[in-house]
Amino acid sequence: MAPEVILQVDNGVGGYGRLEVLHGVSLAAQQGQITAIIGPNGAGKSTLLKILAGVLKPFSGHVRFHGGEVTGLPPHTMLRKGIMYIPQGPRVFPRLSVRENLQMGGYSLSGRAALQEGVEQIYRLFPELRQHQAQLAGTLSGGQRAMVNFGMAMVSRPQIILLDEPSAGLAPKVLANVFHHIADLNARGMTFLIVEQNIRKVMEIAHQVYIIDKGRSVFTGPPTELKTRQELMRLYLRL
Repeated sequence: MAPEVILQVDNGVGGYGRLEVLHGVSLAAQQGQITAIIGPNGAGKSTLLKILAGVLKPFSGHVRFHGGEVTGLPPHTMLRKGIMYIPQGPRVFPRLSVRENLQMGGYSLSGRAALQEGVEQIYRLFPELRQHQAQLAGTLSGGQRAMVNFGMAMVSRPQIILLDEPSAGLAPKVLANVFHHIADLNARGMTFLIVEQNIRKVMEIAHQVYIIDKGRSVFTGPPTELKTRQELMRLYLRL
């Protein structure tokens, strides 16, 4: 039995102002899986992620969450439904402590008890953060900031996390830790939809891959199938 489709876009057309970037893209992210969106720079990958997160309203097409229409809903409504969007690069509040950063991530939770339990859950996931909970986030290492970033996303207990270029600007060791955390969180049941330029790394952990080029989908399938399509590998991925 195939996993449930948790978030999808059907024939999504969108862009910025009058500039159309996406020309009828369809995508489905399945529950408990890691779905990767890859392709050349400027292909429309991040635009697609923003439409799914509610940051951009599509010109046309439909976005559905658990089968229900959510097209055009604002980001804070999407967040309350369980869709967490993390823009490119680690984003922490450098002058706040680790614990205060995690609390900021749980602003959508109702009640102090729910927030406290959410923070404690992150400490159980990332014990190292408990040791540094009073430390200012701006003084942490790159790997520790990445953990805080994931922790802020997880506090509100989202159903799916949308990640835009999680490897951008990271040192190789930190990058390896980030992908390790993604795989570990997925093994615990978290669903991910990831836009990523580090093709080799994301294909190691993804269950499903979409290639977007010039605003259109040119491939959909598991990494094992993509690896057999040598023309696509050379043309789009240069592998």
